[in-house]
Amino acid sequence: MSTYNVIIRDGEIFINKWNGDTQAYEEKKKTEQVLSNVLQFPIEIENTTFAQFFALIVKEAKLYEQIFNAATYGHPLDPYIKEINEPATEPQDPDIDFVQIFWYAHSFENDVQISACFDGYGNWARYGHWATSMVEEISKGKVALEYTALNVYKDLPLRLNTTFEMYKDYGPLCLTGTRAFTVYDVIQAILYEITWSGDITNGRKLPEFLKDRNTK
Repeated sequence: MSTYNVIIRDGEIFINKWNGDTQAYEEKKKTEQVLSNVLQFPIEIENTTFAQFFALIVKEAKLYEQIFNAATYGHPLDPYIKEINEPATEPQDPDIDFVQIFWYAHSFENDVQISACFDGYGNWARYGHWATSMVEEISKGKVALEYTALNVYKDLPLRLNTTFEMYKDYGPLCLTGTRAFTVYDVIQAILYEITWSGDITNGRKLPEFLKDRNTK
């Protein structure tokens, strides 16, 4: 049990502090609405869109460029800030219901890997062949966001999926459980995913194999 918990509610920051005398948490709105001094604490997110959370990152963008330099591959955040400030668009190919932070958990030759990741959840299309646009099936599942503009999903809910399934040596399921995210985990996962496709200063470049695909 953590002494402090961070809650993001309606895009604002609240702190839950454990009171040893009353044996209960006491919630207060954080005076300074920044996250850099609570990065190590567990986080909960309630009724908050991706744009609302990203606005908290924008407040300290230059600091986070340094802290998360490895996660962002050294790319500046200014182009992504400009992109999310563009008018929201309807999600297309696939339709995205919400965006989420989730755990990637795997054990390979006794080396355990657990890391926070960021993606969407919605209509996932399975193609009959990598070189064609023929869709065989559409189902619900995780949707990669690295080539998707931020304004496409800016108004969607941001959720935390604390459950995980760990597989051993790319084989059978060996462990299930839950694990809380820290503020650091959430910011790192977001910045890693949105910058993965490279520098977007001069616009986004969609890979050739994705250009002709559609779910219609």
